[in-house]
Amino acid sequence: MLSFVSSFACSKLPPMVGTSTLHNQIILIAEMNERVYKPIATQLTRAGAVVCVSETRQALLKECDRRHPQLLLLGTLPHTNSLDLFRQCRDFWQDLPVVLLAHQPLVNDYFRDWALKQGVRAVLSSYVQHLAQLQATVQDILFPLLEPVAATAKRTMPPTPIPVVTNPAKGTDISRARAIIALNQISEFSQKYFGNLAIGNYWRKAQQTLQSEHPLLDFWVVDHWGSFDPEQGAIASPEPHLSQAELQSLKVWVATFTQECERIVVDFAQLLRQYALSEADCRFLL
Repeated sequence: MLSFVSSFACSKLPPMVGTSTLHNQIILIAEMNERVYKPIATQLTRAGAVVCVSETRQALLKECDRRHPQLLLLGTLPHTNSLDLFRQCRDFWQDLPVVLLAHQPLVNDYFRDWALKQGVRAVLSSYVQHLAQLQATVQDILFPLLEPVAATAKRTMPPTPIPVVTNPAKGTDISRARAIIALNQISEFSQKYFGNLAIGNYWRKAQQTLQSEHPLLDFWVVDHWGSFDPEQGAIASPEPHLSQAELQSLKVWVATFTQECERIVVDFAQLLRQYALSEADCRFLL
């Protein structure tokens, strides 16, 4: 049997303002006991996630194959060993993070350590008094906080092709203030599809990735929530306008940020371009 949450219809409750930390993340709960999965599903749904519940092994495997969830919360299913089922899911969907739900107020440390060695991402109590901890752990798994950009950061993905800049030091007519406004517009648009924490992580991950080839990006600051502060958005040059090289670096940063977003929303770049047609202030970065 397959159940769906938000009156159990696999749709989202309208997230509370400022709480959509899991916006658009598909989370699958495998649990047969409604008293266990309903409070968890409600908590994660209010955080902005799309939550589905499978109450049998067959329904779970079908939903994993059909929906490609970002996270699986694995509890108890009828006639099923949870660890055997975890191994099966791991073999089929190697990149799917799995959290085991323990139906007890405290999780045995020995069992947790053993399960983590098997590849489980976490073992958490399903009791309602631990819902806040469960949500925080889910958020950390889906959106791990990045380390501050370091000078020794290494590229983890191939460089984004960009046009050759013939005169990198030459100035443009685009001010730094305008660039900050444009970057914030892109972040604001992204909030339609992602939580603020995810947006901030995507920006900073892209910045880390590009650092070695685009060192000018080191001088641009984005906070954990994806906001560019006008007071410290560009902390480098006193020049009021961007150079050609700096503008090109910002374009590559936006393109790499977009690629990160497309891991979740596959047509994000097209949606952003359509939005930018009426937003001249950010179109120059696309």
